Amino acid sequence: MNLGFTGVGIIIVLVGYLFFCGYYYYTKPFKECIYNREAGTITFPGFYWDDNITMPIDKVIFKISGPGGTGGSAFQLLIQRPDRFRTKYFASMGNNCYQDLSFILWYMDKNRPLPPGDAFDEYREQDFERRKAAGFPEPLFPSNFPTPEATPEQQEERNRIGGW
Repeated sequence: MNLGFTGVGIIIVLVGYLFFCGYYYYTKPFKECIYNREAGTITFPGFYWDDNITMPIDKVIFKISGPGGTGGSAFQLLIQRPDRFRTKYFASMGNNCYQDLSFILWYMDKNRPLPPGDAFDEYREQDFERRKAAGFPEPLFPSNFPTPEATPEQQEERNRIGGW
């Protein structure tokens, strides 16, 4: 069996790639994504062995990739990493990048009530009292969708105290 120079080169590249993947699997740092509402920061994985990146939400650059730009046929929500040129982190949580971005910004705006969903139900009253003590400050990020409180009574109190 004579592979020739090209065949040997291809095998060397493939074996090298296999060793790289195995080495990375056993040496990669812990990767995590944290949306910290109170601190106003997002933590997302660094590039390969780089540490996780924590950025204030107002410094994060969100991008939306077009179909085919990420190897798929759907739009994807991305976060531009500050540490490398043109490297991005996939921030999509579902199927709709616009809903994902709206949810992230709604959740990260600590001046708004928590987004709808039963995952936040046990924290709603505590969050309402925290915002009430602060005088219901205006939202950090403008939006065109309403963000009502959990109950009509809370909504009335926010309108009376905060004026929005």
